[in-house]
Amino acid sequence: MPLGASRINFLSKQIAVPAVPDYTVPTSAFTNDFNTVALYHLDNNDNDSGTSGLNFTTSGGFTSGTTKFGTHAGDLTQTGDYFQYSTSGAYGPVDGQGNPRDYTLECFVYYDSLTGAAQSTYLSNLMQPLGNQAGYSFIWFGLGTDGKLKLSHYNVVNISGTTVYGTGAWHHVALTYDTSDNKYRGYCDGKLEFTTNAVTLNSANTPEYMQTYGIANAGDTDGYIDEIRISNAVRYPTYTAPTVGQGRNSIELNGSNNGFYKSSPISPNSTPWTFAGWFNTDDHTKSQQWIIEDFQNGKPPCQISLENNFINILVKDSSNNTKWQARESGAISSNTWHCLLASYNPSTGAASAYVGTLGNGTMNAITNFTGPATATFDTAMYDSAKSLGIWTRGYNGSIDFDGTVSDTWFDGNTYIDFTSSSNREKFFSSSGLPVDLGTDGSTPTGSSPDLFLSGPASSYGTNKGSGGSVTTYGTIVDDNDAPGNPL
Repeated sequence: MPLGASRINFLSKQIAVPAVPDYTVPTSAFTNDFNTVALYHLDNNDNDSGTSGLNFTTSGGFTSGTTKFGTHAGDLTQTGDYFQYSTSGAYGPVDGQGNPRDYTLECFVYYDSLTGAAQSTYLSNLMQPLGNQAGYSFIWFGLGTDGKLKLSHYNVVNISGTTVYGTGAWHHVALTYDTSDNKYRGYCDGKLEFTTNAVTLNSANTPEYMQTYGIANAGDTDGYIDEIRISNAVRYPTYTAPTVGQGRNSIELNGSNNGFYKSSPISPNSTPWTFAGWFNTDDHTKSQQWIIEDFQNGKPPCQISLENNFINILVKDSSNNTKWQARESGAISSNTWHCLLASYNPSTGAASAYVGTLGNGTMNAITNFTGPATATFDTAMYDSAKSLGIWTRGYNGSIDFDGTVSDTWFDGNTYIDFTSSSNREKFFSSSGLPVDLGTDGSTPTGSSPDLFLSGPASSYGTNKGSGGSVTTYGTIVDDNDAPGNPL
């Protein structure tokens, strides 16, 4: 479906980076525009400011004590309180003939408690935007008793987000249905919390006309509601998997001293480092394959390798003492794309590392069996004219990486705490997809890293970072072989 003018207005970030909000939470009262079907400011009245004249009936009333915008908010603190609009002109994601249409339902809600009358895991506390008081609950949407955003569409889908949201604060929630891919999406406080698989909507499973359409129905919400808007457009971003390397190309390494060599060493002495990269191995028969190696004559401040299918991370200090060694608990599958994240701070002894598989939103921690601890590196060695190898020959050039690699990001001055899911999502999305790091790799931290390898075939392997040139070895392969495209 082409992007019309209305969608361009609202989808300012068609490619969203999951680590940051997918959209900016509104900071003022909603406005009435061309795509507004119904708009309720709830300023001590139930009048619709939209185009369809949908007026509320309510048993909740209004309060001036707890409001988001304007003078009043809807009060849902008593058992049985509700706000609902009448059958006449009611609007949902399916029209009167059973045809799906673009749809957004959004509001602000303030919960005093999440332990109320949720009827099941997925029939949540906030809204019943399509249903009636006779018990036909076709869509329920809101925070569940566990604080996670949920959607239950009768006989179609049950789905939950992952973030836990708390009581005692206003939350902006939005539910969209997009006809371009037939998917529901749920957002809370700017973050995409869930995307359903494609669903078939019709008059049988999403009726246009019911006895009553509820926005917050009896007994389901303990708190307040403000600024309700229903729209005939998808107002918040449809998440599109960003292209890896702005072209999804990769480089094939066949175990013959191929890879990338950085022309100068990374930062001196006790500075932190962070590595992020995508790889797909072909050969697991080798005892060791090198992912990153600083060639420091056996005293590596940063070294990551594959040892008999297992990821191994090794850091040694200037006395050749092991300060951090971590090993993935499960073997890496061949012919499968993986994302590796690792970071170490020698000044504090902080370290974290994770690995994830393309299409699986869960990353696994790489566990420690030595350290981590503080370290001081050999300044003389660290400042000498040594090279940093990425996906390359390994220590003394003896053992090589065998497989295919794509976007690679390395910063020798930055520690990123990967125990934080939001930090992991700067490189690996909550859907298990690559994230657009920007043309120079600056998106995750706001500045260009030492080394950033990505791009179309004509430039893949050119360092787009700030740390100088690289020498590239290997064969560029087309974009079907990198993450984001079918393998």
